[in-house]
Amino acid sequence: MTTRTKHTNTHAACIAALLVGAASGQELASEHSQDNTTQGSHPALRESIAVSVNPHLGSAVREKPETSDGLSLEQAIIALNERAVRYPFDVPGLRSLPLPQDQRPAPCTEAEIMAAIQKWDRAKSPSHEKGHPIFQRIAKTQRLPADARLYFDCHWYSDNDQDKYEYRTWRIALDVMVGTNAGCSLLIRDQKLDRRLALRPALGYSWIEHPRLMDSGEWALSRRIVLVVERDEEEALVATVAYSQSLGIEDLHAVTFDEEGRRYTLAARWGDGAVDNIILRRFRLDPGVLRAADVRFLGVEALSPDRLKEISESAVHHAKEKGISILPLPEVGRPYEFHLSAMDGSLFDSEKLRGKVVMIDCWASWCGPCMSKMPELKEIYRKWHPQGLEVIGLSFDQDAKAAGAAFKRYEIPWPLVLVPTNQEQRQLWTAATRIISLPRILLIDQEGVLRFDLTSEPWKLDENVALLLGKRAVESGR
Repeated sequence: MTTRTKHTNTHAACIAALLVGAASGQELASEHSQDNTTQGSHPALRESIAVSVNPHLGSAVREKPETSDGLSLEQAIIALNERAVRYPFDVPGLRSLPLPQDQRPAPCTEAEIMAAIQKWDRAKSPSHEKGHPIFQRIAKTQRLPADARLYFDCHWYSDNDQDKYEYRTWRIALDVMVGTNAGCSLLIRDQKLDRRLALRPALGYSWIEHPRLMDSGEWALSRRIVLVVERDEEEALVATVAYSQSLGIEDLHAVTFDEEGRRYTLAARWGDGAVDNIILRRFRLDPGVLRAADVRFLGVEALSPDRLKEISESAVHHAKEKGISILPLPEVGRPYEFHLSAMDGSLFDSEKLRGKVVMIDCWASWCGPCMSKMPELKEIYRKWHPQGLEVIGLSFDQDAKAAGAAFKRYEIPWPLVLVPTNQEQRQLWTAATRIISLPRILLIDQEGVLRFDLTSEPWKLDENVALLLGKRAVESGR
C-alpha cells in the first residue's frame, strides 16, 4: 500500500476517476464476478448488479446461458463442461484466494442429470407441475427442447446470519419453458467448494463496496464508487471515498476487519464536500484501536433508505425531549418543518415563514467551497430579500468564535444558527439531518415544502429562487 500525505492529490484523483467513468458511460468495476453478490448490496447499486450479473433466476454469478437449439443431451453437457473449464477459479476475488485444483467442481455427467430428473419431487414444487413431463421427455429422448438451457452458476452465501463463514457454491441447473413467459428449473448440483469469513454490514446497512483483501490494491473502482486507501504520518489507515451524487446515497462509512473477522468502523473526518456532482468523504482508523498493518479487509457500507428515515425520526424525537432545536431529514417534495434559534437570539419557525422562500445555507469557516460562494449568496439576498427571500446561515463549525469571525469578516446580513458544539447534541443533529458533507443548500417554497437540496455547483441559485418566488430570472438582468 502506498503512503500519501497530499490529500488534495488524492481527492483530485478520485474526481478524475469518476469523471472519466461518467464521460465514457462505462461502469467502473474491479470486483471479480464471483464476489459480485447482490445479497447485502445497497439499493442504489442493486438494480445495475441484477441486470449485469444476475440476468436470470436471482443467481449472484452465472454464465450467460445459451439456448440449446435442440441439442442432444450429450452435446449440451459437452458445451457446458467446456465453458466450466474456462471459469476463472485462478483469479483471486475481493477476499478469496484462487481455488486449488483439487477443490474445483467435477464435470457434469449424463448420469447426474438423469438422477436429478428421477429424484425431482413434484409434490415439493406444485407450481412446476407442467415441467415434469418435459423433464421426463428429456430423459427418454436424450434431447433438449429448443428453449431449454443447461447452465452453471457460482456464488457465495451463508446458511444463516449466525454462521461465521460463507461458502462458494457451484450449482448446475436445467431450465425449460412451460409457457409463454413461464419457466421451470431443475437443480442438478448444489456443491460447496470452499469457504471464507462472512463479513456482514451493520444492521440496517448494506455494502456499497464489498470488503476486499487489503493486499488487493489501494484503488477500488466499482459502479461509480472510488475508494482510495492510504496511511497518514501516524501510520493510521485513511480511506477516501468518492461517489456520484446521482446514486442517492445519504450515509456511508468505511469498515475494516482483522484476521479473525472482527469489525472496526473508521471515524468520519470533516473537511470534505462535493465537486462537480461528486461527493468526497474521508475516514480514519485510530491506530490505537487497530494498526493499519493489522487490517485484513476493508469495505464501505451505506445506510438503507428505510433505516435512514427511522434513525432520523428517532433523533428528532430525542432532540425535542431534550429541548434541542434541530433540523429534520431533508426530503425533497415534502413539507420541511423546523424550529431554530440564531446566535443573535432570533427564532425561526417554519410555520411562521410560510409565504416566504427560505434558503438554509449549511457551511463552515474551514470549508473553502462554502466561503467562496458567499459573495454570490449576498448578491442573491440583496436582490431577492425585498421580494420574499429569507436566508438562514447554518454553521457546522466546532468553534463558535470561528463561525462568528467568518460571519463578521464576510459581512453576512442574515442570521447565523450554530449547530451545537456539544458532542451529544451534535450527534443528534447528524443523525437527524444526515448532513455530513458541505456545502449544502436547502431551498423551501412559500408553502413550506422543500424543493431543492443542492450539494455542488452549478448551484443555479438565482434561477431557482426566482422560480420559487414566481419570478423570471431574466427580469433580474440575467
